[in-house]
Amino acid sequence: MRIYPAIDLISGKAVRLEQGDYAKMTQYSDNPADVAKQFAEAGAEYIHMVDLDGAKAKRPLNTGVIKQVSGAVNIPIQVGGGVRTEESAGLLLEYADRVIIGTVAVTDPAMLKRLIKKFGAKKIIVSVDYKDGQPSVNGWLEKVPLDTGKLQSQLQKSGVK
Repeated sequence: MRIYPAIDLISGKAVRLEQGDYAKMTQYSDNPADVAKQFAEAGAEYIHMVDLDGAKAKRPLNTGVIKQVSGAVNIPIQVGGGVRTEESAGLLLEYADRVIIGTVAVTDPAMLKRLIKKFGAKKIIVSVDYKDGQPSVNGWLEKVPLDTGKLQSQLQKSGVK
């Protein structure tokens, strides 16, 4: 089993939301790079990061912080939040080993397929949040009435590994 410690970002800070609710946010650190270092020192083999500002804005916004975290540790990083285009995926892959696709995986299977074709299946991670039994997109803000089996089939057809 692998454990991926997570750092969620809002306004450049390490935070956690309670069940995706932005009104129920706890701030853990002003310095996400220090949090990443602590995870690495504790034996983490990978770090999972989500730009929650980017998820809402539909484009990455905390790339400076992501770059700082990447430079602070010698373990791989996977990062997502607001990845809707090949350009945003490419930008994040400058600092991360893998990019996490959420909303696009649910709402735009053709884009997901293009991302996999351009960057390779090993660089694209799909993470789908669920709220009340339905996929939740755009930073947990919208639910999509999509059957889990249909979504799984859609992901497989896109080339997700």
